[in-house]
Amino acid sequence: MALSTAIAGAATVLAAVSGVGKVHQYLRRIPDRAVALAQLLATASGPVNAWLITREATAADTPDGNAQLFIDRHTVVIEAYYAISADASTETTFQDLIESVRTAFRRDMSLGSNPNLVAAPVSVRVVDVEKIGGVVCHHAVLTLPVVEYVTDTLGGP
Repeated sequence: MALSTAIAGAATVLAAVSGVGKVHQYLRRIPDRAVALAQLLATASGPVNAWLITREATAADTPDGNAQLFIDRHTVVIEAYYAISADASTETTFQDLIESVRTAFRRDMSLGSNPNLVAAPVSVRVVDVEKIGGVVCHHAVLTLPVVEYVTDTLGGP
């Protein structure tokens, strides 16, 4: 349940960054070119500018053997696609946008005041170029570590 809260919180932080296009709370892998482009375009007539969020992994722990407190360490991944334009400095714009995203997450480490979630700073795993829906795009993979504190009473559902 809190994983969806973490992803929704990440989407809210991401969507508030000026220059970020469509934000999806899951990965989009669409084989049909027209459908893919329609889902990833910033606007109906604009360039590809999409940010997709998913969980890559979760590690769980019980500190000091406490049977009522659990810690989930989620690795949330954000994939970004930004159309390359030959007549604009899209590489610089995209790199600056990545830094704006990292700053936004540093300023909201509770992902929208979620009391059981603490996000660590965003890391950039890779920045490269990919073709999506037939469009050549800047592509980045960002990682957002999120720690979730879960309490559970014994015998409860």
